[in-house]
Amino acid sequence: MDREDFLKLGLIEQIDFFNSKMKNGYSMTKIANELGISKSISEKFKKNGYKLIENQFINSNQIEKQTKEHRTIQEIGRGRPSRTDDNSKHTVIMNDEVWQELQIYAIRNKTTVSRLLENLAKEFLNL
Repeated sequence: MDREDFLKLGLIEQIDFFNSKMKNGYSMTKIANELGISKSISEKFKKNGYKLIENQFINSNQIEKQTKEHRTIQEIGRGRPSRTDDNSKHTVIMNDEVWQELQIYAIRNKTTVSRLLENLAKEFLNL
């Protein structure tokens, strides 16, 4: 892709292009150089609500939404819920940085932190 083609893309398509290249080991600088644009393009992405986390631009609104949902679950989920169905809820306390990294991983992989933790527990318990 050349500079003109890249600049014709919409914001989401530009971000997807960068994310795709960075998944394949390219750096921001290398991508920008190949396109013939300034690497300050990342500032445009940041101004539009995207954060560069582990070489991927992630929509910060998605991260904030999951954090708010987590807080709501914590506030509502007092006491021990029934364990008889797939919708039971339990509180897990962990380091904020670890929680945020799990949220980012979940967003990238189109899943939830709950599902990740449940699968890890099942694997650990050999279920």
